[in-house]
Amino acid sequence: MLRRCTYILLGLIVSCSAYSEDTTIADKTPTQKLRTIAEAGNPADKAYPRSGWGSVDYIYRIAKQPVTNREYCAFLNAVEREADAGRYCADMQIQRTGEPGSYKYAPLPDAAERPVTSVSYMNAAEYCNWKSGGQVYRIVDEQVTRRRISGVESGEVFFIPTFNELYKAKYYLGGGKYEYIPSQVAEMVETRFRAWHRIAFGHGKKPDDVLYCNNFTSNSVGKSEDNIRNPQVGFRIASMPPIHLNPEINDQHNVLRIGTRDVAVSIRSTKIARAEFTCRMIDYWGKTVWQSAGSLNLQAGLNSLQLADHEFTPGYYRLVGTIGDDKQIFQSFSIPFTVTTKNPYPPQESSPFGVSMHMDRMLNLWGRVSSDEYEDLVLDAGISWVRTDLPFEYVTGAFCKKGLSILSFFPYFNNYSKFDSPFESAERQSKWSSLNIPPELYGYADECETLVKENPHVKHWEVGNEPHGWRISPGDYAQLVKTAYKVAKATDPDSFVIVGDMEHIHKSVLSVYHADNYADAVAIHTYGFLKDKEDYYEGVVSRDRELRRCLTENGNAEMPVWATELSGCGYWNHIFPGETKEERYRYQALDLPKKLAGSIGLGVSKTFYYELADTQVSGTEGEFGLLTDNLIPKPAYVSYKVTAEQLHGKTFSGWIDLGTDQLTGLAFKGESGNCCLLWREDKPLTLERRKRVDVPMVEISAPEFVSVKASGPVNLTSIMGETQSLEVVDGVVKIPVSEYPVFVNGIFELTYKDVLNLGKIKENKITEKNHIVVQILPPVEQVKGYNDLHNMQLQTRMNLIRQQDETFTIRLFNLSGNDIAGRVYLIPPQSNSDLGWIIKNTYDEVTVKAESTKTVSFTVNIPRRPYIGESEYVLKAVFESGEYEYTGDALVKQMINRQSE
Repeated sequence: MLRRCTYILLGLIVSCSAYSEDTTIADKTPTQKLRTIAEAGNPADKAYPRSGWGSVDYIYRIAKQPVTNREYCAFLNAVEREADAGRYCADMQIQRTGEPGSYKYAPLPDAAERPVTSVSYMNAAEYCNWKSGGQVYRIVDEQVTRRRISGVESGEVFFIPTFNELYKAKYYLGGGKYEYIPSQVAEMVETRFRAWHRIAFGHGKKPDDVLYCNNFTSNSVGKSEDNIRNPQVGFRIASMPPIHLNPEINDQHNVLRIGTRDVAVSIRSTKIARAEFTCRMIDYWGKTVWQSAGSLNLQAGLNSLQLADHEFTPGYYRLVGTIGDDKQIFQSFSIPFTVTTKNPYPPQESSPFGVSMHMDRMLNLWGRVSSDEYEDLVLDAGISWVRTDLPFEYVTGAFCKKGLSILSFFPYFNNYSKFDSPFESAERQSKWSSLNIPPELYGYADECETLVKENPHVKHWEVGNEPHGWRISPGDYAQLVKTAYKVAKATDPDSFVIVGDMEHIHKSVLSVYHADNYADAVAIHTYGFLKDKEDYYEGVVSRDRELRRCLTENGNAEMPVWATELSGCGYWNHIFPGETKEERYRYQALDLPKKLAGSIGLGVSKTFYYELADTQVSGTEGEFGLLTDNLIPKPAYVSYKVTAEQLHGKTFSGWIDLGTDQLTGLAFKGESGNCCLLWREDKPLTLERRKRVDVPMVEISAPEFVSVKASGPVNLTSIMGETQSLEVVDGVVKIPVSEYPVFVNGIFELTYKDVLNLGKIKENKITEKNHIVVQILPPVEQVKGYNDLHNMQLQTRMNLIRQQDETFTIRLFNLSGNDIAGRVYLIPPQSNSDLGWIIKNTYDEVTVKAESTKTVSFTVNIPRRPYIGESEYVLKAVFESGEYEYTGDALVKQMINRQSE
């Protein structure tokens, strides 16, 4: 518990130069004034209900128009002295005169007040640094780092607005109403940790142009900031209120260590001022720990304010309050921080605790973050595994040196155009042919080999992310798995290959094509609630159970399952229940231990929480992180750390039978005794998928006491790390259990129950009758939608034009360990009224290599028949081998060639 004491506000003044609101720092060139964007916490634009666009929960200021050529020239004349500095390009409406080292810049005639364009994102960041008189953005390897305003001591700090900051400033009318007004130019936005982002918007003729017409470049593959330069793209600057608290209380991402006795905050002011300050400290549970108020005499610049003499316990806290004067409130603030200890356990490969993240995408995207900025947060959380998009050395190398294990990806062959890439090396063809790899995957094999060779520190590889959304068939994905497995093992026998999460296509990939026979583990992604109900399919339990049944049917009951993504309850309005951000943060922390520990209890070997930091994308992707997009820990970060520490070195021993479905318990065994995780089932309202529905935080009622036989000392630890002793009376301990999970350590006598409950399962073995799978591949252009690969499990549907040559591609999949020879042919629809199909090459004699595929093409022309319109028939492909006949069907619709009429 926190002890009672007196708190004093100590105003420690750090002086710095002041400047007026309407001048630049360097040369006092007149510049545009900023306008205040109020109504903090405004509703998002209803035109995009799931996006959250336009909602900003703080007051800020922004320029009334984009930076002009005149303003940018002032910047160039102040800082540009070298020919290769990169802040100027000839496409700008700016004239450069003079010689290198003494250039001078001026707007072209009539262009002074037009927006400057053809600037790079780096140029915009450097402009903000110049106006701020300090380093708001750092440049690392020619990439722009995240916004960091606390380290600048000027009275005014400028930055590139985020998408929502700019969206609100441009279109929000107040009272929940928005109006789209096209801009003179598109404007770039700050994109911290954004996976799929648009660098500029606002230049189109209609609202949807915000989305579709202004994606000038995603920079996902570009190697330079300059590829943003575009004559239609400019930028404007933003700032915080004239007097405001900085969001960072230290340079350690607002993480304080046990033993710290005070919190120092900084207040920035544009001028000498007197302000009234109110502040409360609130813990995770919503309780006010202390509060205070006072008057402050502020100097222009950065002022330090110390909240003194406080004894902290572990947990998550918020400083909430206001700064203002007797007339108005300048800022209402809510600043989170975490109190914690150093993780006492080094990372271990045997640990089940990992995190999935997108930080390495920053190599070619804006908002680059060096791994040294967040690696201490990863280590302190008890994370041992990191799942990354690509094995970039600047991320994976740094983590491996810290003892972390890496899971990365083999390349994405997620559409058939990649299968068609030419492969000319005869030597490589011979090598891959000897491994029975089909010719269309020689290029894929080469890419896999290169990744394994060039990244010896990475041993674990996942065959793509969520292939259920790819534009290839389940059989072809299974063949990618087999190819990756063969290549990885041939290149590095210690490689570990994982089948990617298949969601609804796992039956095809595993039970039909038996990809699990060529893998070391199978991945699963679970985003549902942890509910033990057969009819709750999107729950963690039911999805894990279904995958385990499938593996058991295939004779791979002991195959490891890795939860390579594990998080909230799905792509709903919000990832977690709650009407406010703080409520959703609170539920995320409540929910996290259930999923991590519950997945282990369901036989999952590794759990990767998705994800490390919020990613700013459309929809709800930005709520998944353990950290905010500015690397500030959320309550879930503390909950993850507590879970990892409590279960460190322990093995799962069973689901505890507590006599009611309303209570859940998991038991883990370690050298020092049992650790039980107990909670009462929470009842969130049903969240409506793909629709905006605000739901309150789940109801938390008074704890009920569960009696458990125990001996010796018993300690209870909350998800925030607070610990208390429980008394054992007559061999029984009474444990308070509510919707918040609790860890209880001691020696217990427990009874268990079977949760997986697989029952009797008949094995699905490969026999001669199913050695070959025949599939007619659909034209790619006829397969659309997110669930493409799921649709390809179904009977192929194709539209064919009569009186026109059409190509049919037949792929034969050999599931056996022996080469199989035979002949393949097509059987046209058996319809007396629609005969006369012309099939070129009547049949092909082929040999399908063991564990490989063979692709055969046929040309078909369907004649025009009198009185026969656009009908649907079944086309059959047949492979005959000895006494066995293998078939595949396609549903074809014969369309009339209108041009011939």
